[in-house]
Amino acid sequence: MFALVLGLIGAIFVFALQAVYARQDERRNLVCLARNVYFEARGEPVAGQYAVAEVTMNRKASGRYVGVGSVSNSVHEKAPT
Repeated sequence: MFALVLGLIGAIFVFALQAVYARQDERRNLVCLARNVYFEARGEPVAGQYAVAEVTMNRKASGRYVGVGSVSNSVHEKAPT
């Protein structure tokens, strides 16, 4: 019985840890996207800034860029050859 309770507590801890790290990844991706838009389109109108964000997200979703699984990787990835 004690081992079952201990296993349950361990499983809950693992799930909570995964949720925290997933949240940190989302925040890190959002900050990276914001910085990318700022440095590439800071003098542009909102439509231009939106276009930069859209291109970044399209690169993330595209299968043409190897190793791009996050916004940060998409920002730092070179164009495909």
